[in-house]
This record gives sequence, C-alpha cells and structure tokens, in this order.
Amino acid sequence: MGTTGSTTPGLSMSRRRMYPDENTSYIRLGCPKLIRGVMEDWKYYPQCCFPDWTPDEVHWGGLFHGCEHMELCTVHEVVILDDGGSKQYSITHVDGDEKLTAACWNWLQEPQPARARVLFVENMSSQVLQMLGTKYNVDPSFFLSSMNWVLSRCYQEDPKPKESDHVTVILPFIRTTRNQQPIERASPIDIPSDGQQKIIQGMSPPYGMTLLQDLLAIHMVRTPTTSTIISYHPRSNLHGTCAKHLQSFLQHSDNSLILSISEDPTAAFILIMKYVLQEWDEAIGILYNCMIELESDAIGNVSVKVLQELHHLQAHVLCYRALLEHFRKSVAFVRELTPNPLTGARPISDRERRFSADLTKSELANLLSNITRLEEQILMFSDQTQRVRLLFAKLLKVIFPCFLAAVSLSPWPIFTNLTIVQRVFCMNVREIDPRTIGTLAQYAGTTIALILGTGWLVVVLNPLSSFHLGRHYIMQRLMWPIFYVYNTISRTIWMIRWSRRRNSDTWMG
Repeated sequence: MGTTGSTTPGLSMSRRRMYPDENTSYIRLGCPKLIRGVMEDWKYYPQCCFPDWTPDEVHWGGLFHGCEHMELCTVHEVVILDDGGSKQYSITHVDGDEKLTAACWNWLQEPQPARARVLFVENMSSQVLQMLGTKYNVDPSFFLSSMNWVLSRCYQEDPKPKESDHVTVILPFIRTTRNQQPIERASPIDIPSDGQQKIIQGMSPPYGMTLLQDLLAIHMVRTPTTSTIISYHPRSNLHGTCAKHLQSFLQHSDNSLILSISEDPTAAFILIMKYVLQEWDEAIGILYNCMIELESDAIGNVSVKVLQELHHLQAHVLCYRALLEHFRKSVAFVRELTPNPLTGARPISDRERRFSADLTKSELANLLSNITRLEEQILMFSDQTQRVRLLFAKLLKVIFPCFLAAVSLSPWPIFTNLTIVQRVFCMNVREIDPRTIGTLAQYAGTTIALILGTGWLVVVLNPLSSFHLGRHYIMQRLMWPIFYVYNTISRTIWMIRWSRRRNSDTWMG
C-alpha cells in the first residue's frame, strides 16, 4: 500500500528512483535559491528542490503535461484557526499574466497564524504546480501520480521528530453529480498509454443523477506552526470537480469536535475522508435504486437489453468493491501513521494530548466501521444481482421455450441436408452390406436424382443464370430445362442451316 520512511515511492524517472535501495535514505534538499529570497526561484522547480529530477526526466515523465489546458486554475483555500474555526478564500490564476502570477506567489508567501491551511487546487496550471512544489517542498512524484491516476498510493516521507513530515494519500472514489451526459470519469490528462482507459464507464442511473469516478489526491505537510494540506483535483469537462464542494464541506465543519480539540492537522484530513464517505453513501443509495428498477424490469420485461444492463451493473459492483478496499487501506494507513512529528511540539498538557490522540483514533475507527458497512452493502448488491440474473434465466426458459428451441435448432436445414447426404452416400447397398435392403441401382438412381434436383434448384434461384436467360416469370424459371433444351436444339439447327447456305454460296461463286 505505502511506506513510512524517507524513501520517496513516487513515479520514478531513473532506475535508482524506480528500484530504490531500502538501506539508502533519500534526504529532501532545501531550496537554496528560495532562501536567498529571489522571487523567480519557483520557475526552476523541480530542479531547485530535487536536483535528481533533470529536465530530460521531467520532459520524459510528462510532469507538466496535465497542465496543458485552457481552463482557469483556481485555488480554494480554507484556513483552520487555532480555536477550530475556519475561514475561506479563493484565488484564480491565469497562465501568462505576470500580475496574477506575482499576486498568487505573494499570496502563498503570506504567513498564516493558524493551525492548518488547506488548498484545493482545481485545473492545475504549470505555474501553480511549480509555486506549490517550491513553497512546500513537494516531491514531483505526488503531482505525477495524481495526474496519471496512479491509484491508492499512501506513504509518509521525511519524518523529523518535533519538526515536520510529508504525508501523501491518492485515493479513487465514486461521487454523484447531476445527470448531464455520462462520462467515464473526471478527465485525467490524455497520455497515450494503453493502461489509461482502464476505468469502467460511468453509470447513468435514473433520478437525474450520474455516478462517476473521481480522485482524491492529498499531500499534507505537518509542521509545529502552520501545517498545509494540498488537494489536487483532476479536470472534468462536463461535471466539474469536487474542489469547491470540499471547501464548503470543510468550512461548514468548523464547529466539529475534532477540529476544536485535536492539535494534529490530521483532523482536517479526517474530515476530508468523511466527505469521501458521504459521497460513497449517496452513490450506493443511487446504485440500490438502480438495482431495484432493473429487478422489476427483469420480471416484467424479459429482453436481451435488460440482461445487458444486469451485466453492466454487476461490473460496476465488482469495481466498487475494489475501490472500497482502497478506501479502507487509506484510512488504516492514516490510523497507523506514526510517529506524529508534532507530538510535544506545542505547549499543551499530557492529558489534552492524550485526549486529542484518542479522539483522532476514535474518528478513524468510526470511518473504518462505516467502510465495513458499505462493503457489506456492496456484497449484498453483488449477491442480489446474481440472483436476479438467475431469475432472468429461469423466466427466459419458461416464457420462451419455443424461442429457445428455435435458437437451438437454427442450423437445422444445413445439418438435415448433411444427414440426408450421409445416408445416401454411405453405400448402404445389398452388394456391400448384406444386412441392408437397398440395391446398387436404387443407390445410383437416388444419387443422380439428388444431383439433378440440386442443380435444377441452384439454377432456378440464380437470377443471373444463363440457362434461363434471366427470365422474370417464375414458371419460365421453373421450366428452365425445357427452354434450355429447346434453345440448344434451335441454335444447333440454325447453325447447320447457316453452314449449308454458306457452303452453297461459296460453290456457286
């Protein structure tokens, strides 16, 4: 699932990064140019923070390929205050506008006297990617994994006791949206890869809603002062992203107990997980209604289309079971995320610290319990879908026995003819097999009659045959042997007369 340590398990551009040595520690480098306060330093990302990411590796890996779009990049921010309250902002960045670029960089540089700063990035641009990566020292593998939909990656990087650490969770989930036009998923970047289109097509259930797969990609930087959570949201051409929804959800959760008590910024992380759980609840509710409607259709309208819909639903159920398993592993990873580098960094009592830790574990246990409930519902859906398919098969056998017989006997004319030919040409005559009653003359007569009859039928059915000269009247085509013999005799007599007349004219000349 993931690792906890100093090794970066992201997408790798070299053999050393692709197969890292477990005994070799990967040390994050600071940004020396940034320390000197040069504003343009973020343009050198990722080389300014990660020198092993050469320009060739960045180009080959397509780090900025997902940023090549015309949509505006919007960063939705939620600032969680020390007392658990929150306030939200939004800033829009346009590539190529120097004033907006400078304003965005200055906005990121502003100190925030708060417990945590949550940034929901919608339609990531290359400049915003470089700013975030430089400001928070984010490994480029996070952006690559998110843009390439490398699903279910959870890992902790560079833990420093009482200082900081980096936590990454990339999790696919199912969310609901208004039914405009079903799409396969929230559009990732268009990389020419065979593994890209591996997601099952989006469902369009009734009740004006659509189920589609989205991605939750979170990178959390925990520090004693102000922690930061970066949430990347892939582009979606028709249905939008959940960045704005997450901002509103977190804003309306400012009175929650875990935010007001817990000193760990993981509390905001847990609230985001609760949003994913809420989306799963809505999606499974719509899936249940869709299954009930298909079940009634299977009983009242036995057709191939209903059977196809049942197979489609079964494929979705299997996919959702796998996604819920990824969700469970991600929550379990956050629960086992130790050690917390902020432990002891803030001047609070041991009792408050223990209460905060117990509250965090309790919330995570509650999440795991709800995920178990969702998994049981999905398993019930799978069993019910299988029962409906069996019921459909039984109804098909009861209602359409003639249809099934016709299907099973559809090649009857071909095999019947073959059977007749086998019986005729197996040489069951008295001269060969004394146990039979047929004679060689009967065999020869039957064979000749079959050959002549088959040839006559082939000529009758061929409208372009030269034997009946394309006659359109059915009687003329059925009597083509008579016309053929008559025409042949007439042509022969005419040729004889014409030959005699020519010879007579030659002799007279």
